Amino acid sequence: MEKIAIQNGKVLRLANVLIKKLYSVTLLELDEAMNQMMQFIDVTGIQTCGPLITHVKGSYVTASGEVTVDYDMMIQTIGLTHIGGYDVKETYKTGKCLYTHFDGVVDDFHFAQNKLALYAWENEILTTGEEYIVYIENDGFHLIADIFRPVK
Repeated sequence: MEKIAIQNGKVLRLANVLIKKLYSVTLLELDEAMNQMMQFIDVTGIQTCGPLITHVKGSYVTASGEVTVDYDMMIQTIGLTHIGGYDVKETYKTGKCLYTHFDGVVDDFHFAQNKLALYAWENEILTTGEEYIVYIENDGFHLIADIFRPVK
């Protein structure tokens, strides 16, 4: 049995999504922004249903050699809540994606991402370069996550 099985044609569908858009942030800033969003949700009492979802839209290298990313952090809520600094979408749906489920050690997560890239290459599938990660469980050592990579 394959440890990391790939499926083609899966669609990610979300409802009542609270979205924090981040542009040109460094990887250090990204961790801080993620912690701030989760603390904000806890403090304000926003009722959520489901795990944190990240959407990597692209990464760039600045003139000084620093890597930055364009990134969305999303979480489904119970009911729509309009909050300054966040976008809200009643429904959110991707196009068809390559998909895999990962359940293992955090340090091995890159194998799932690499296998998606290899599968796309072997099957001559063009992807958009974006990636959605649904963090089902993450305790810092063990990670369970779904990865969606949109195809062109």
